[in-house]
Amino acid sequence: IIMKLLDLPLDILIDNILYNLDAQSLVHLACTNKAFSQLINDELLWKHRVFSDYNLPHDASFRHSGWKQLYLKLKDSVVYTWGENMDGRLGHPPQVNAINLRFRNRDVYDLIGQHHGRYARQSDITAPKELVSLRGKGIVDIVSSGWGFHALDRHGHVWLWGRMHGDMVSRLSLGALLVSQPTLVQVPSQIQAISCGRSHAIALGQDGSVWHWDNYQVVQRIRVSKPIVQVTANWGYSSLLTSEGKLIRIEHPDIVTNAEETLPDLEINAEASGVTLQSIEADAKKNSLPFKSIEKGDKIVQMAGLEKCTLVLTRYGRVFKIWTELADPLTLTPATLTTELTKYGATKPELNEREGRNNRKMHRFVSAQFRNFAVYTADGKVLLGHQDHTAETEPEVLDQLQHGICKVSFGDYHSGALTNQGDLLTWGANSNGAIGHGESNVFVEPKTIPEAIPSLRNMFVFAIGFGGWQSSALAIPRD
Repeated sequence: IIMKLLDLPLDILIDNILYNLDAQSLVHLACTNKAFSQLINDELLWKHRVFSDYNLPHDASFRHSGWKQLYLKLKDSVVYTWGENMDGRLGHPPQVNAINLRFRNRDVYDLIGQHHGRYARQSDITAPKELVSLRGKGIVDIVSSGWGFHALDRHGHVWLWGRMHGDMVSRLSLGALLVSQPTLVQVPSQIQAISCGRSHAIALGQDGSVWHWDNYQVVQRIRVSKPIVQVTANWGYSSLLTSEGKLIRIEHPDIVTNAEETLPDLEINAEASGVTLQSIEADAKKNSLPFKSIEKGDKIVQMAGLEKCTLVLTRYGRVFKIWTELADPLTLTPATLTTELTKYGATKPELNEREGRNNRKMHRFVSAQFRNFAVYTADGKVLLGHQDHTAETEPEVLDQLQHGICKVSFGDYHSGALTNQGDLLTWGANSNGAIGHGESNVFVEPKTIPEAIPSLRNMFVFAIGFGGWQSSALAIPRD
C-alpha cells in the first residue's frame, strides 16, 4: 500500500490524501519511511491542519513557517497583556496604589503621550503578564480596540474585556461599562475571524454570517446578499469584502443603553452598495481622471481597515488606498477617493488567491490599525506606511523587519512585529509600558529600533494585538 501511495502523482498524494488525514494519522504515516517523513514535515500541510483543527483566522498573519510546532502546542496557548491599566482594561486585578486619574479629552491625552513620553505608573504593567483567567481556553487570535481586547478561541467563541466606549459614561452606552475579566460575547454563531475598531468589533461566522457590536451583551447581525470572505474594522465603521471582490462600507453599530434592547438585522443589498476595481475605473473614465487600467480578472482579494481609509490588495498585486470615511462619496465618486500606492505593489507579475488552500497562493499581504499599515511580500520584505501617504511617498523600511516578519500590529504610538520564529519585536513610545520592556516609573525615550521583548524569550509568540496604549500576545512554550 505504501509503495502504491508513493507511486501517485505528488499533487494528488498531497492534496487528495495527506490533506484529508488527521494529525494522528499523519504522524503514524511519517513513521513508515523516510519519503513520507519528509512529505509530512511540509509547512503547508501543518498550516492546513492548524486552520482546520484550531479555527485560526486566515488573515491573522502572513506566516510561512513554524506551523508544525504551533499545531503541537496550540491547545496550551498563553495569553499576555501589558501596558496602560489605569482603568483595568488589561483584565488583571488593579493594583492597590493605582492612580485614579482619567483624561476625558482624548486630544489632551494624546498630546501628553506624544510630546512628553510615558511615565509608567503603579497601575500600569510594563512587561507581558499572563492573563490567567484565559488559561486552557484555547485562544487562537487576539485583537485590541481603543480601550480593551477581543480574543477568539478554537471553538469559535469570542471573549471581550476592557471598555468598548472609553470616552463615554455608562448611562449612555453599555459599552462604557468596564468588563474587568474576559467575558463571552453573546454571538449566536461560531466565529472564524474578528476585527476591532476604536469602539466596536465585527466578526465573520464560520457559516458566513456577519455580526458587529459595541458591548458583549447585544449584538447585531448584518445580512448581505452576497457571500462575505473578509471583515475588517476601521476606526469608527467597518468594511466587508465579498467573494466577487466588492468592498462594502458598514456604519458603526447602534449604541445601546441596556441589555434588554434588541437590534434588528441590518440588511445590505450588495448589488447597490460598495465599490469594485471596475467601478472605480469606470468612474475615473467618466470624469477623465488618471487611472491605470484594471487587467481582466483582477479584483480585491484582501483589505485592512484604517481610521479614515481602507487599504486593499488586488489579485495581481496592486495596492490601493480607498478613502472610506464617508458613505455617499464612496458610492458616487469612488475614483476621486482612490490612490494607487505603486511603491507598495508588485513590480512584476504576481498572483494572490485567497481562495487557494489556506492562502498558499498569497504572495503579498496587508495589515493595518488606526493610522498605520504594513505590506508584506513573499520574499520577506515589510513596507510600512501611514494613511496620509500619497502615491509618491516612499515606504518606511526598518532593517530589523526585512526578514521573517509575519505580522505587524500598531498602537497609537507604539508598534510590534512578530517573526516566523516566534519572536516579538517592539518599538515606539513607551505608552505606559505598552512596548513591554519593563521600564517602570521613569521617563523612557521612544525606541526607534525594534527590539525583542526579553521576558518572552522562552515562549514562541504566534499572535499579537496592539492598540491604544496597550498590547497583547499569544504564545506557546518553546521547549
